[in-house]
Amino acid sequence: MNDPFKPSLKESATFTLANRGMHNATVVAVVDEGKHLNEKYNKVSNIVSIGFEITQKNEETGEDENLVIFSRRYTNSLHKNSALRKDLESWLGAPMSKEQVDQFNLRQILGKSCTINVVHTQSQDGTKTYANIANILPKSVDRQPSETPYVYTVHDPDTNFDRLPKYVQNRVMASQQLKGADGLVSQPEQRQATLQESPAPANNVQTLDF
Repeated sequence: MNDPFKPSLKESATFTLANRGMHNATVVAVVDEGKHLNEKYNKVSNIVSIGFEITQKNEETGEDENLVIFSRRYTNSLHKNSALRKDLESWLGAPMSKEQVDQFNLRQILGKSCTINVVHTQSQDGTKTYANIANILPKSVDRQPSETPYVYTVHDPDTNFDRLPKYVQNRVMASQQLKGADGLVSQPEQRQATLQESPAPANNVQTLDF
């Protein structure tokens, strides 16, 4: 049994930073992070995040390596002013119709290709650099994921949990469902982009073409 008070001699884990600029990307994960309190607005919302896989050259080895970026987090809403709706429409290159919004399910974007614009930002103390996604744009090529895309939901907390990066696991564990805090009553979002199985679209409904 490991002594919890004995310091580790292992080096800290290192992370490869995604390069700035445009990348061909594939959605490899859609994560239901559960309910979280927004202290600014004193409101509880359901939060989802999307993992985008890219390929870039390793500066040390010169070989291609795959990275997954989870910097995109959203309130699980498709209201016309929501961040998720704006990113989806930027990705599609066109506004979503009412029928498309009503039929949309986040599972539909798993394995889909797009173009992302990565920017670097500094932490407040200037000691860390983060790679964040500034824009999601239509695909220029069909990019195949390196492994099977997956979903994670707090309503099935064990399935695929070990596939999440540590910092995403920490966010999930801080949710009201898994932390055990009741907090405020969550406010229903308009047209939530659920992770539940989508019904088959009607014949007259235009499906999204990512």
